[in-house]
Amino acid sequence: MSSQEAGAPWVPITQLSEAVGPSERQLAEYKKQGILKPGHHFYTVGPKRGRFYYSVPRVRETLLELAAKQARRRRPETYDAAHASQLSATRAG
Repeated sequence: MSSQEAGAPWVPITQLSEAVGPSERQLAEYKKQGILKPGHHFYTVGPKRGRFYYSVPRVRETLLELAAKQARRRRPETYDAAHASQLSATRAG
């Protein structure tokens, strides 16, 4: 098994936030919501309140999937006929 298959690189949340974009707070919220799953996206070292390490590629892939789902849920823009003709006239002229 290569290190990429094992989810490498594994980094603390600060480095994860820098690598994938969302803030540490948002990433912690994703973990709380169950979007980021223990054993797959992160693991803990130490007793109860140990340090968390996250898989950059696995988290990135999950965040991309989440963004795609959210984009599909957005309602399409709709225009009435008058507004549509006004927009097309503006672009043509």
